[in-house]
Amino acid sequence: MKRSIILVDDTCRLCNNSTSFIIRHVKQDQFRFLSLYSPEGKTVLKKYKLPVNYDESVVLVEGERLYVKTDALLKITRRLNGLLPLLYCLIVIPRSLRDKVYSILAKHRHHI
Repeated sequence: MKRSIILVDDTCRLCNNSTSFIIRHVKQDQFRFLSLYSPEGKTVLKKYKLPVNYDESVVLVEGERLYVKTDALLKITRRLNGLLPLLYCLIVIPRSLRDKVYSILAKHRHHI
């Protein structure tokens, strides 16, 4: 199985802690992590027609599909250990509401 790609802001402590959390709770080596700011990260962003300076959210690439914000996070939780996949049930909350909360946190992520 080909590993999914997770693009993260590697200058953000919250993002780095989240990456460490995912690594500790992933079922197996399912993800490849890239910095949003790396040449490889920018290539992925370009491929999926996101601006190369995109840093508004985590980005998940599964197969040929790209997910951002809460869709990305919820897709990631489905592949973690224990009860964490149950968080996917939050998908029933309208995306606009989920992403609004996400965007507020993301805006202040360097201060959290």
